[in-house]
Amino acid sequence: MTATATTTTLALQLLRATRAGDFDTVQRLVLPVDDDGDGGGDGDRGGIVVVDDGRDSLGRTALHEACRRGHHHLVPFLLRHGSNANATSRGGWRPLHHAVRGGGDCRRRGGNDGGNDDDGDGSTHRRRDDTTGATTTIDRLLRSGADIDARLRNGQTALHVAACHGDVVAVRALVRWSTTERPSERGGDDHDGDDHRDTSSVLLAADRRGWTALHLAAHHGRVDAVKYLLSLSSSTAVASVIDELVDATTHEGYTAFSIAAKAYGTVGRTSVLRLLLEYCQKRQQQQHQQQQQQQQQQGRRRNGWSQRASMVDREDGFGRTALHDAILRHDMAMIRFLLFTAGATVRFHDIMEAVTRSSSSSSSYPPRRQEEGQAVHKDDAIYALTTAAVPQGLLFASSSSSIQAKA
Repeated sequence: MTATATTTTLALQLLRATRAGDFDTVQRLVLPVDDDGDGGGDGDRGGIVVVDDGRDSLGRTALHEACRRGHHHLVPFLLRHGSNANATSRGGWRPLHHAVRGGGDCRRRGGNDGGNDDDGDGSTHRRRDDTTGATTTIDRLLRSGADIDARLRNGQTALHVAACHGDVVAVRALVRWSTTERPSERGGDDHDGDDHRDTSSVLLAADRRGWTALHLAAHHGRVDAVKYLLSLSSSTAVASVIDELVDATTHEGYTAFSIAAKAYGTVGRTSVLRLLLEYCQKRQQQQHQQQQQQQQQQGRRRNGWSQRASMVDREDGFGRTALHDAILRHDMAMIRFLLFTAGATVRFHDIMEAVTRSSSSSSSYPPRRQEEGQAVHKDDAIYALTTAAVPQGLLFASSSSSIQAKA
């Protein structure tokens, strides 16, 4: 009983020392020592050999804490002395999930809380400024057998968490690991390729709601993360995967573009939308050049427009486009962006929706939809829609219930 109590006390001390980043104390508690009369008694051990013996009330081990708080100098020591790289705490969190969190705020929005603190204690770990140390920690965990495809309770992988927090260093490290063969460090064991998964499975992994890492990055306005993920298309081996990622939809039918368009008040959403538009345009140009000799110029130009429109004018699971949704939410900033920057198709029922809302209420739109301190007037949406539809050479097409550009 005394031995058990002593072990428990030492385990708690180890957790506290790890949280504080105290390497000397961690080393003293973990490494075995010879008892030659300096305070010991019976036995030849003065520390705990199994470092995962100590867990807090949320199931976190010392390795969880080291990764969670960015104490990169403790990670290799703990791994060398038997810490489990796949130890799971409450909510399904593993050390790798903590290691990829860069300290960015990832609040609960739309029911996706993958970036919030794992186990519900409300705390957040400190921001990592040591990008080299963060990369080394992630790489070492993966080399030690950490499962890159391990999922949280909500179905999110480490890439989801990194993208949600906007940690480009972590996103880059995870993607690089999935595309590069490296030897395992786990005692020379042969894993026969199990240390790596196909790149497409890592990038296209979806959580329980069908959200990919790109959806989360777009939703939270993580411009750098979105830019990096889209830049992967420069590799011919991954280009088709990124095309599929941009076109992927959630269970409710939302693409990354429509997710960003709906993220009212999120800093960086316009930049994310521009990146997606630029990517779409670039891919269309590349495809046009590749097929120019095989298809007629006019037909290819038409197909190119359809591909761009497929992202901007994509309907969600409720049959609404991003423009229609912006009208319903009185989001004038997004209405203007979609009309005059993204080139959204103005459909007849979009104008009717704006007219109906204008005639049904004599008051201004709700104050919560104000942009830059200016109240949005009820007629602004109609004005913007008609400005885009008529003066720019656009005609009503009653057969398709939309307004299309002249050929």
